[in-house]
Amino acid sequence: MWGARPVAELGRVAPASAAAGPRQWLSVIGRQRELTLVAIMIVLGAGVSLMAPQFLSADNFSKVAVLAAVTAVAAVGEALVVITRGIDL
Repeated sequence: MWGARPVAELGRVAPASAAAGPRQWLSVIGRQRELTLVAIMIVLGAGVSLMAPQFLSADNFSKVAVLAAVTAVAAVGEALVVITRGIDL
């Protein structure tokens, strides 16, 4: 098992000196592509929602879901064709 710890260590809290500061968190996020993309998406979403309040409305989410559903149906169909080796794209 990875990183197995003795039972005695499981309840311990890390000392304050070992706590990660803002710079350490930024370096961790910068080293992982997925976290970087999530951070960029959150920042962009917050910026757009500040400039256009209707961005985070229920009506907008409904419209986006309807438009994404059409693309999702086509993507599932194409994936099934590729998985069953019916055709190469």
